Amino acid sequence: MHCSSRTPGGDQMREHAGKLGAVAMRATSLASRRLPLADPRVQLAHIEKVALDVELETALERAGLSPLTPTRITTLQLNLGKLCNMAC
Repeated sequence: MHCSSRTPGGDQMREHAGKLGAVAMRATSLASRRLPLADPRVQLAHIEKVALDVELETALERAGLSPLTPTRITTLQLNLGKLCNMAC
């Protein structure tokens, strides 16, 4: 977790992290660390290696969810940081 003194609540976040025994570390992107997985082509190559039992369209049809239709909004997610951790 990286909290600068300019970050609102940064001091409190650092204090909380310390109480939890967390190690404060600077968050960096895959690209800034020059990792191969930052390249979308490499990401797609990894995804294509995953064997699926059925294609998405077939699975949706079997579940009675085809065609997909919009429903009401139940969640609003706001990403306020400079770095997405892809945890969603």
